[in-house]
Amino acid sequence: MGNLVPVEVKKNIGTIEDNLDVVEASIRQKLAEYAQVVITQDCIQDGKELLADIRKEKKSLDDERKAIKKAWMKPYEAFEVRAKKIIDLYDEPVRLIHSQLEAYEEDRKAAKRNNIKKIYEFVVKENAELADWLPLEKIYDTKWENATCKDKTIREAMEMAFSQIKISISTIQSMQSAWEEDALNVLKDTGSLPLAIEKINSLTKQAERIEEVKKAQEEASKAELEAKRAEDKAVVEEPQELIEPETDILFPFAAEKIVVLKVTVGENNLNLVKDFFESINIEYEVIE
Repeated sequence: MGNLVPVEVKKNIGTIEDNLDVVEASIRQKLAEYAQVVITQDCIQDGKELLADIRKEKKSLDDERKAIKKAWMKPYEAFEVRAKKIIDLYDEPVRLIHSQLEAYEEDRKAAKRNNIKKIYEFVVKENAELADWLPLEKIYDTKWENATCKDKTIREAMEMAFSQIKISISTIQSMQSAWEEDALNVLKDTGSLPLAIEKINSLTKQAERIEEVKKAQEEASKAELEAKRAEDKAVVEEPQELIEPETDILFPFAAEKIVVLKVTVGENNLNLVKDFFESINIEYEVIE
């Protein structure tokens, strides 16, 4: 396949000979002269003639400028038309070759992706228990598709990913946390050991807060129950007002008779019963 012919353009730049320097000097001299002259009736005709002459010379120079430019631009304009046509022609092989290169590159990448899949299938056989943890799309690196990326590099990267996930799982399990399953789920979803450990710490703190609240509620309930019991005990032990027997309604001449009564009373109320018996002159005997 031959190379393109390089472009060669020879530019023969001409020169223009003129007396513009002399013309400029004469104009400035005339300007200086008339700067000091006041137009009067005597010189008005001379002024008009000079003005017409100046305008004529100005038009002559401008016309010459345009003519020279037109003459000089003709070869350039002809060259420009031909050059633009060739420039557009370059785009046709560019489009053709570019599309072929793109098609070739896509075919190459497709073949490389298929090879990457085979490498993964080889690696995952040795880590079958972790296939669900690290599917190919989860560890895929588009740099593997580069033509310069070797199969060995791809395989080592995959093996490293499986090795790291094994270590992470082992680390979580070694913590023997009640939230191990939750942490493993985070690890499986994100592949991040720090996030998995953060999950354990978060759930642990949450459980501790719940336990603190529960303990505080239990202590409050216990204190409330003890206060109730103390209140009930105070009511039972409160001395009861004894009614003094009215001696005038007793039977002072009734014959004494010994009667044995069995009274069961709590220890806390024993003294209360004793006081009552003594107040009505009843003899008693405490049997332990």
